[in-house]
Amino acid sequence: MAVRGHNNATAPGGVAVAVEAVTHHASGRAIYAYADGGANAWGLWVEAGKAHFAGAATFHGGHADGDLAENRPARGGEAGDVVVIGPEGVLVKGSRPQDSAVAGIISTRPTMSVGGLEAGGNAAPLALVGVVPCKVDATDRPIKPGDLLVSASTPGHAMRAPNDHPKAGTVIGKALEALESGKGVIQVLVTLR
Repeated sequence: MAVRGHNNATAPGGVAVAVEAVTHHASGRAIYAYADGGANAWGLWVEAGKAHFAGAATFHGGHADGDLAENRPARGGEAGDVVVIGPEGVLVKGSRPQDSAVAGIISTRPTMSVGGLEAGGNAAPLALVGVVPCKVDATDRPIKPGDLLVSASTPGHAMRAPNDHPKAGTVIGKALEALESGKGVIQVLVTLR
């Protein structure tokens, strides 16, 4: 077991802490922190390449809105685009109204990312839950907060669902902002269903 710390404070009273723990055995725990509070026991440990949490975990991304995203194989597209599951499971920009192959919205800056793919030309952070900016088209129907959104014929955009009971598998989320007409970007609560 080893702990190494280095304080690199640059101002009086400043605090900088670094901790490094390394194990050279696959079954050893590189990091282990545990508090025994009886029924309220909690802990964190890293073992065999996996992080384990016992208790609640809180993540702060440094911005007001945030989402949990998973890096998925993608072709084209950018932050805010509505994407569908294309050939071979690769995400592509949606361009059909109420497409049941819709996967969701590409995240702008996720609070937390999961998945083994590196962000880049062949991957995109797909918002799984949370609040994300989304490209929308209100040309045919104005959008107001609370409206259900589905994919639009405008590539990469969402639109207000044409009725209160859209087909299962087509809903991307709920609008948190309004757009009276034209195209724009609004905040959307991701609620795939």
